[in-house]
Amino acid sequence: MTTNQGELDSNESLDSPPATTPPVPQRSSLPLNYQILDKIGQGTYGTVYRARDKTDQGIVAIKKILLDDRDEGIPVTTLREVALLRNLKHTNIVRMKDFAPWKGKMCLVFEYLDQDLKACLDKSFRNGMPRELVKSCAMQILRGLDFCHQRRIIHRDLKPQNVLICGRGFVKLADFGLARASQLASRQVYTNEVVTLWYRAPELLLGSQQYDESVDMWSAGCIFSELSSRRALFMGDSEIDQMFKIFRLLGTPTVQNGRSLLELKHFRVDQRVDPQMPLQSFPRWEPKAAQDGYGSNLETRALALLRRILVFEPSARPKAEEALSDPYFDSQRDLPVPPSLLTYLNSTPEPAAQPPALTAASSFSELDDHSTDLDPRTAQTAAPAPAAPAPA
Repeated sequence: MTTNQGELDSNESLDSPPATTPPVPQRSSLPLNYQILDKIGQGTYGTVYRARDKTDQGIVAIKKILLDDRDEGIPVTTLREVALLRNLKHTNIVRMKDFAPWKGKMCLVFEYLDQDLKACLDKSFRNGMPRELVKSCAMQILRGLDFCHQRRIIHRDLKPQNVLICGRGFVKLADFGLARASQLASRQVYTNEVVTLWYRAPELLLGSQQYDESVDMWSAGCIFSELSSRRALFMGDSEIDQMFKIFRLLGTPTVQNGRSLLELKHFRVDQRVDPQMPLQSFPRWEPKAAQDGYGSNLETRALALLRRILVFEPSARPKAEEALSDPYFDSQRDLPVPPSLLTYLNSTPEPAAQPPALTAASSFSELDDHSTDLDPRTAQTAAPAPAAPAPA
């Protein structure tokens, strides 16, 4: 399969920039095209502003990334995100409208969506989403993933905070800073220091550096459960604690259901043990009953699909395309969200601390030159999941 313009060379090393990167404009038109309205997020890596596009009066999100070292240039994660998003045009993937440097920063302009799934759950669904809304969100996440995976793109940081949703019910994948391109049937080595801890697949926790799109499917399954209960399925506070929480629900892996885990560096296996016995390095847990622990609001077909996705063997997880053909989605093929449920998505947010607002007349020259950058919708009202580490 040939690589599309803007996709990454699958033979790049862990530290290399994308092989094909978009040209960076030398003279920025951003100050002329956009009017800053207010700041909507700030964190370790930067700042995000809500702005108005002067050409069509639409609202956009401007992600401002500080370039700390002139010698280093634009961060590799930013180059990857720009290169990928220029070619990932899909209803369920956030659209990048523009990008340009501005006074020692790189600014990315995205379509603006009202909130992320984490904020939506915290605001409107104290006991989890209604079943039909869970189904709609799950279907749209899988459609976005299928589009990425068909193009050999692994997102590598899928979590509720990186899935945006608007008042019309459209769900879009966002934040492709950790995304990578893969190659069919390759033995490519990646860093395993990816994916926010609560959504990280077992093979990553156990040290695998050769993985594929199935790590995104594990993350999608975790989100699927969280939508129904509002509680993250596995909330570990360290890698080993995260692994044990997975084992307590799924059972400790055996040779029968976790054969590929035997080869990973964080497993120690005594080859003399009976094949039915669990892998020796870990305590023995039996899998819980079907309904226990996965989310009490899940209907029977939803639970069956979730149990297909959350399995130890990466090759046994369904691809996004296969999951979309599951009977669970038979009643949810066309409308993004049933009209009766849109009121939930447009309810008034609960009061929460917000970053200082700028005046509607703010210009680019008035932006704080010392702030650093974040994703377009990371402002939250509840404690966030642990952040994904920077890629090696």
